[in-house]
Amino acid sequence: MTTYSLRTFIISLMLLGWAAPLHANMTLTQYKTKARTLFYEGRKLAEQKAYLGAVEKYKQAIDVLKQAESVTKSKTELSGLRKSHATFQYIIGRTYHLNKSYEDAHTFYRRALSGGASLKVRQKILEYINDLKPYLKGTLRIVTTPAGVTLTLLGKGGQGKVGRSPTSWKIRPGTYTLTLAAPGYQTLQQSVTIKPGTSSKQTFILKKYGFIGPPQRIVKKRPTKKKKPTQQIRTEDALKWTGVGVAAIAGITGITFIAKAQSNFSQAQGMIGKYEFRNQTNTINNLVEGGNTFQYAGLVVVSIAVLAGAGATYLFLQPKTPAPQAQTHLVSPPSPSPSRTVQLHVSQ
Repeated sequence: MTTYSLRTFIISLMLLGWAAPLHANMTLTQYKTKARTLFYEGRKLAEQKAYLGAVEKYKQAIDVLKQAESVTKSKTELSGLRKSHATFQYIIGRTYHLNKSYEDAHTFYRRALSGGASLKVRQKILEYINDLKPYLKGTLRIVTTPAGVTLTLLGKGGQGKVGRSPTSWKIRPGTYTLTLAAPGYQTLQQSVTIKPGTSSKQTFILKKYGFIGPPQRIVKKRPTKKKKPTQQIRTEDALKWTGVGVAAIAGITGITFIAKAQSNFSQAQGMIGKYEFRNQTNTINNLVEGGNTFQYAGLVVVSIAVLAGAGATYLFLQPKTPAPQAQTHLVSPPSPSPSRTVQLHVSQ
C-alpha cells in the first residue's frame, strides 16, 4: 500500500470515529429539524405525485424521531415525539391512499390509530378507513375432506383463482362461485361472500359416488339406411316433373288460344253494322268461326293443364317413407364398491 493510500485510509477511519459521536450527540432540536426537513422534502414529492418517493422521506423522518426518543428524558417531550410519530404514520397512510395502494394505506392508518394520534387525526383516519372498505381485500381459507380438491373461484367480473385445498387466498370483496371437484366425488358448487378486510374459514366435506355411480351415458346407434329402388325413385320424380311441365305448357297454350278467340270476337264485333264492311259478310263469319275454334281448343288445353297440375300435386303430397329411428341404449359404468356416504358440511 502506498503512503498516500495509507494516509487516506487512516483519515477515513478518524472521520468515521468522529462522525459517530457527533451523530450520537445531536440535540433534540436538531433531530426535530432534520425530521421537519425530511417532511418538507416528502411533501414536495407528493405534490409532484411522486408518492412512493414521498413515502421514503416520511419513513426516514420516522427513523429520526425514533432516535430523538432515545435522547430525551422529558415525559412531555417524549409524548410529543410519539404523537409526531403517529402523525407521520397517518401521512404515510394517506400518501399510499393517494397512490391507490389500499392495503398499505390501511396498514399505516391502523398503526397511526394504535400509536397515539391526536383526536383530530384519529377522526380523519376513521373517515379514510371507511373510504377504503370497498377496496380492501379479504382473506379466505378453504379446508376440504378429502384434501387435494381442485378449487375454482370465479367472480362476476371474470376475476378468480384456481388452486388445491387446503389453501388461503387474499381477494377483493364480493360474491364468488366456488367449485370443488375431485375424482370419485360429487362436484360441489357454493356461493362465497368476501367482506372487505376480514378473514374467514370455510370447510367442505365432499360426497363420494354411491352405488348408482356417475350419471349414465347415452349411446346412440346409427340407424341402418334402407335404400329405395333406383328405378322407383326415377319413375316417381319423372312423373312429378312431367306433370308440372305439361301443366305449365298446356296452361300457357290454352290461355293463348282463348286470347286469340277473344281477339277474333272483338274484331268481328267491330265490323258488324258498319257501312264500309257491308260486303264483307264472309270475312266476319270466318272471324267468328275462328274465334269459336280457338275458344274450344283453349278450353280443352286448359283442362289438360288442370289435370296435369292436379296429378303432379298429388304426387308431391304423397307421404315419404319415414327414416328408421335411432335406437338408444343406456350404458352404465361399473358400480364402485360400497362406501360410506359423507354428509356435506359448510361452516363459516
